[in-house]
Amino acid sequence: AISEKTDATTIATVRSDEIAPTMSEYPKFFRHDDKLVMIGWSKKGRTEYKHEAPRIVLKVLVSVLSSNCSAQEPITFDKLLPLITDPKTGGVFPAYYVRSFLRWLKTIGIVTKYGHSGYSIENSQELETTINSHWRRLGKLDG
Repeated sequence: AISEKTDATTIATVRSDEIAPTMSEYPKFFRHDDKLVMIGWSKKGRTEYKHEAPRIVLKVLVSVLSSNCSAQEPITFDKLLPLITDPKTGGVFPAYYVRSFLRWLKTIGIVTKYGHSGYSIENSQELETTINSHWRRLGKLDG
């Protein structure tokens, strides 16, 4: 901001490039090939950032959530993360992969977050169909 001093008041002029977008605009979700692309807003850096996560993480995450939590007993992220492992290597997926999919599932109403108590997932017979339907409706990003 640029300040101008007058006799009794200070007038602040805000440049248009200093206006942060509203938090309701983020995150934004897209897909590219078989990856979820999440565009977020960095408050600290005052810029957009992008995370990409392979769809296999979604499959593993939904399976783990479905068998390890409920609305009465949510699972915390710290307990959840070690369970989200790559079926090919056995290694744990990066935390930002899991967080990206959790945010997307929360946005579409499949996952509920209970503050620091953790997450639960809507268990229904139509869960896979519902998730696949939302996946197909994601906008596509090229390149």
